[in-house]
Amino acid sequence: VAESRRARALRLLRVCALLGAWYGCNFAYSITNKAALGLWPFPFTFGAIQLGVGIAYVLVLWSPLPVYDRAAPRRWRTTTLRAHPTFTREHVREMLPAAFLLAVGHTAATAAPAYGSVAFTNVVKTTETLFASICLALVSREIFPPLVYATLVPVVVGVALATVHELDFSWFTLGACGVSMNAFALYS
Repeated sequence: VAESRRARALRLLRVCALLGAWYGCNFAYSITNKAALGLWPFPFTFGAIQLGVGIAYVLVLWSPLPVYDRAAPRRWRTTTLRAHPTFTREHVREMLPAAFLLAVGHTAATAAPAYGSVAFTNVVKTTETLFASICLALVSREIFPPLVYATLVPVVVGVALATVHELDFSWFTLGACGVSMNAFALYS
């Protein structure tokens, strides 16, 4: 069934709005993260706390919550906000390497702007996709067409040009971004 022009336009508008919201939230997080690290200079602890908050959030989603049910004779029952997944030890064993890499990647990315500028962090982090595609080619032997790699270059150059006036080189930031890029590349 052919999609109407109106439906296509609405879908495109929705995608653009979601991308704009993602970009805005990412920008706000970067600035807030840098400000928080300026007030409390423990970058790795800060990243670990963020992971802990995420874990607590998921546990609340899976926790049984009391609900008053007028139709039921006992009136109270429990429900969860999300269905609790069933894990076997095998599932956990399979997921642990990915969880570890994601935790290391997040913590290092959170710590990266602690001693350098957000702009420098973003310039280094924009190379992450390029780095991940190179790792994918080396490890999995999955090679993309050259144009795919070529599309990544304007992104890196564009971010570098946009932030060139506020670059503040930091070995710590470069190292933390490198650890983050390695972890995320190995995860993918």
